[in-house]
Amino acid sequence: MEGGTTLIAPRLGRWPESGLSAAEMERLAPSLSRLLARSRMLGGPPRGLDGLLAESLGLEGAGLPWARALLARHDLPVREGTALCFRLFHARADISNALAQPAALSEHDSSLIINDLTDEFKADAHLDAVSSGAGILWLREVETPRDLPHVRDLYGQPLAAWYQRLRSHRDWYRLHNEMQMFLHLHPLNRERERLGQPLVNALWCWGAGKVPERPSPLSGHADDEDTRALFALCAHGSDTLEGLMGRAAGSGRLVVWSAWSRILQVGAEEALDEALQRLDRSVVAPLLEAKQPIRLLTGDGLSFFYQPASRFMFWRRGHDWQRMAVQP
Repeated sequence: MEGGTTLIAPRLGRWPESGLSAAEMERLAPSLSRLLARSRMLGGPPRGLDGLLAESLGLEGAGLPWARALLARHDLPVREGTALCFRLFHARADISNALAQPAALSEHDSSLIINDLTDEFKADAHLDAVSSGAGILWLREVETPRDLPHVRDLYGQPLAAWYQRLRSHRDWYRLHNEMQMFLHLHPLNRERERLGQPLVNALWCWGAGKVPERPSPLSGHADDEDTRALFALCAHGSDTLEGLMGRAAGSGRLVVWSAWSRILQVGAEEALDEALQRLDRSVVAPLLEAKQPIRLLTGDGLSFFYQPASRFMFWRRGHDWQRMAVQP
């Protein structure tokens, strides 16, 4: 789609989870509704944001270099071994599985548990924190899969299938299990249990992909700093959503709007309706006015293809939001 824009809006098809009605979606996002109504809708398998990014950047099967992007963003020291991103979270026991859920940690508790992990497993790994409960894990010798998904794609999902993928990397599977057992038995979790707080009993690592020798010709735009850091390594430039219309389309643009999924998954501070209205005004409306092709990907099993000539289809009714609704 040369000269056009690929807009990735993960979990948009799961809008019923927001509590908004179809009429409210139409009212809050009239430009988006117009785009959807005048697009060709295609079905496909559900995919997480990592899968959509890898496809758009031409990195499918190689894994995304999230760890290298995080290192560059925070100007962290490069240590010996393989760098991965890590995140501590809560694995909630279900009837036959465990579900991944975010777990809030104070800076003090985060430092305590990360330092204890580093001391306990110093023969195999080193952990550098960049925020509460998250950072870079350096593996000295153990090999890991390069295509493990970002932790955000795990939230709310059963973990058994992902843990099964680790079994093919025996040394990493062993170390990973030992780290999780250490977390489960950590005194901090006994205190959290006493206070009725979710245990910080799980760890996920991802992002060991290599930086491509030839970045994608797409210009990258995103509403979060981690994705912009990834675009700085893997795309032709990196910018905010606000800088989208100040850059000529050229070979194409890749735009990621992750506010919706962040709010649904981890309860970000921003209100859903405000995030949707801002997307509609600052991204979708200007893209429609630019009269260029647009591909919208949600990862929910549907994709939408818009051609500028479609704006003349005045006879078409408004978008039926129920057609793209995905139930939790």
